[in-house]
Amino acid sequence: MQNDYTSKKFRKWLDKLQRESWQLELLVSGFVILGLFSSIDPLIAKVDSIVNSVDRRTGGLVAGAGFVLLSINYILIFNLVVHLVLRGLWIGAIGLRYYSGDIIFEELNYSKKFTKYLSKKIVSFDKYIGKLEDYCSIIFSLSFLIVFIGLSFLIYFAIIFALAVVSASNLDSIVIVMLVGFAVIGFAIVLLIMLVDFLGQGILKKNETIAMLYFPIYWIMSYVSLSFIYRPILYNFLDDRKGKRILFWMIPFYITIATLTTLRYEQSNFHRSQNAASENFASRGMYLEGVEDSRKRYFRDFAIQRKNVSKNSLRVFLTHNASLEDIILKLNDSLSLENDQRGVNTFFSKLFKDDVDYDSNNFKEYLKTLNSIAVIKIDSITYSDNFIASFLENGQRGYETFLDLKSLERGRHTFQIISKTTNRNDSIVNDTLGTIPFWYYPTK
Repeated sequence: MQNDYTSKKFRKWLDKLQRESWQLELLVSGFVILGLFSSIDPLIAKVDSIVNSVDRRTGGLVAGAGFVLLSINYILIFNLVVHLVLRGLWIGAIGLRYYSGDIIFEELNYSKKFTKYLSKKIVSFDKYIGKLEDYCSIIFSLSFLIVFIGLSFLIYFAIIFALAVVSASNLDSIVIVMLVGFAVIGFAIVLLIMLVDFLGQGILKKNETIAMLYFPIYWIMSYVSLSFIYRPILYNFLDDRKGKRILFWMIPFYITIATLTTLRYEQSNFHRSQNAASENFASRGMYLEGVEDSRKRYFRDFAIQRKNVSKNSLRVFLTHNASLEDIILKLNDSLSLENDQRGVNTFFSKLFKDDVDYDSNNFKEYLKTLNSIAVIKIDSITYSDNFIASFLENGQRGYETFLDLKSLERGRHTFQIISKTTNRNDSIVNDTLGTIPFWYYPTK
């Protein structure tokens, strides 16, 4: 059958699908909820691994994109669970209607006041079933509309990320940095204008003069953000009073839900997680202990084996990130390659980049430079470390070494790593990556 939307046959077919769509809705909701729940931990782990392997500015953008993805995930779960509950209530109501028909208020034998009030508010059982059907359909459609709106936000993040990469790769060129800066500012203004139009439910499209000025932005961004895919659904919501009302309350409703679900009671003004990586705070995120059992844990700068050490050696892991390699290349020009393989790569990028053959001598020189810039201290004692490249059990890339603790006294000690980094003036300076406590009580 041809999809001629003006033909009666096509409309009858759509009407039939519309009446029977609840079965597909239940199936889709069930499978999607299951998939969304199972994707939360892998998504967090993937975002965490990327954030901990790039520089802090890029990591902030990746974390922002991850936040959008997680928000979409949680909103979808919430919407589809509500949809399943309402659809279940709808099925129950239909079954009850088959058994007992409509509500006969006179049979309830209530007073005139309550009989009049209930018959006015409820009207009939069929109306109640119709309302449930409307809300089920609206919530189901809204759920997947949010997915595509979230996709638009991800595209915006990708554009900002690309501009940030271009800027970071051309810090020596003031012209390029300025051009990228102007592009970011212009893009931010465009996004703000579109946000005002979205929250105002098309307010910029109503005035003839403003609409003429806004149309080029709207036309270009509709393709950039892929909003032309979900635009018919959005406008179908906006041309209906009930749908428009739901869209209007959508954002404050989700903000309220997010606020209620993140309520917590602060127990102390001093003992807080912000004090992590200090000599007075034994944060779980600074110790490798248990990483084998919890493969989703990733470390930002470094970690040691455990907080209570009973052996004569201490495992130390220094995480690899783009900033660390940049410092190494700055300090050792011989390691710089004309064909830099770092950055985002795809299968097609191999067509334009020549593979760099592994050079063991270069890698030894790389590790030698790394060991010259990373200083380990326990209390005031400096250890001559000898980092080698490794991967943790969770796949995180980094460098590790083992320290000999035989000469260390029993009791509490402070572990510290100092490494070279760049400041705002692009000068190389020493920076303390972190300071954490541990206890040394050897069994022998």
